[in-house]
This record gives sequence, C-alpha cells and structure tokens, in this order.
Amino acid sequence: MDHLPEDTGMKLEKEYVKSTYENIAEDFSSTRYKKWPKVDAFLKSLPPGSLLLDVGCGNGKYLDNPTTYNIGCDLSLNLLKICKNKGFEVVQCDMTRLPFRQQVFDSSICIAALHHVILEKRRLNCIRDIIELLKQQEGSLLIQVWSFEQNIGSDNPYLKRNLQDQHEENKTHNVEIDGDLKLPIHKNRTPFLNQDVLVPFHAKSKDPNGHTSESDVQLRYYHVFREGELECLLGKISNITMLQSYYDRGNWCAIVRREN
Repeated sequence: MDHLPEDTGMKLEKEYVKSTYENIAEDFSSTRYKKWPKVDAFLKSLPPGSLLLDVGCGNGKYLDNPTTYNIGCDLSLNLLKICKNKGFEVVQCDMTRLPFRQQVFDSSICIAALHHVILEKRRLNCIRDIIELLKQQEGSLLIQVWSFEQNIGSDNPYLKRNLQDQHEENKTHNVEIDGDLKLPIHKNRTPFLNQDVLVPFHAKSKDPNGHTSESDVQLRYYHVFREGELECLLGKISNITMLQSYYDRGNWCAIVRREN
C-alpha cells in the first residue's frame, strides 16, 4: 500500500473510511459505549484544568472527563452530531489536516483512529501534526491502534474461541478498489492474514414492525500494526520522549511526551 500516490490514498480513505462511518454512525455508536480502562486511567491522571484534544473522537465516549476541558475532532459529521447531542465541543476535520493552533493543548489522545489512515508517511505526518499542537516539555499523547497480533494473552475479546482452525475459516476474498489494486476483506473474529484490510461492519435496519435485522455490509479500511511498528513510527519523530508502550487486548499503545 505504501507505494500508492498520496491522492489515491486520500480517495480510498474518502470511500472506505469517511463514507462508511457516515453510513454506519448510529449503529456504530450504539456498540461503542465502554471505555478502555487504560485510556480512562490516562485521562483521569491529567492535571485538573488540562486542555485535551481527542483526535478521531467518534461518538465522544472519552469527552466526558469532568476535570479537563475537552475538544474532539472527527471526519464523520454524523458521529459529531451524536457528540453535539451529548453537549460536547467538537470540530469536523481530517486528522491529516488538523486546524488547531500549535502548542495549545496539554494532552491528546488518538484512539482507534490512526489505523484508518492509508500510507505510512501520512500516518507519520498525522502524529507529527498532533505533537505540534502540544505544549513543549509537558504535552502528552496516548495513541492506540489495532494489532495484527490478536492472539497475545488470554483476555482478548476479539477472536472467536474454540475454533479448530481459525486460519482455515478466514478464507480471503478481495475487492478491487483502484485499477489493479486489491484489498482483502477480513473475516471478523478471526486472526489477521494481511496488514491492510477491509473490515466489514454489518449495519442494522428496522422493519415497519420495529424488528431489527442486518441489512447492509459496509467496509472500513484498516492498517493493523505489527509488534514494534508503532514504536518505530514514533522513533522517526525527534522532539518526543517515549514514556510507555504496551499491548492491551488486541491493540498496540504508546504514551509520549513532547520535548522542545
């Protein structure tokens, strides 16, 4: 994927990230209400009165921390409408072109968002841009991305249990997305076979009697990170210090601090 022209990457993100989330916003939000405990702990550790930016805030589940001033941004207008209905301060923007002033925020989080950005150089630029928004020598950033390695530990809720052969079940089907470029469709709840994949989301609909059924399958682009890949990406940024990196139930995570 990294050989693609940048405009092709932007085009694919529009179709397989922005358009998809606009279509599934309500259903997606109804499944995203539990907070990751370590993300919640990070937010609660921030000094009272801190100004926080949530990049890729989705339905705003991390924007209710009562001791900080919180601003969220997301590409999906429909997800932001959900945030506004909850009374949160949000801005619609592309995380590759953040519209905020530099060195303003005390802290930032980017949870389950960076893995939707196509091309490594664009993911790197995203992180650099977030870092530039943080105050020098004190601004902190927590990033969480989906992991290619879903079988570490015994508490990962993603994988199906007791499959005789998960890889056999995960037969690959490809979608032609741009000329000769094809992306595999990942089978949910099975190990990843590729790093760049389209992941199905089964949208729901209601019939006239109020009965709910799955009516449509929407595809979302993901780049799932291999072990060490997030740290390697962060290592290319000179003005940060790595405070912590860890694996958390199918995700790679890192906390960094901005320096001068």
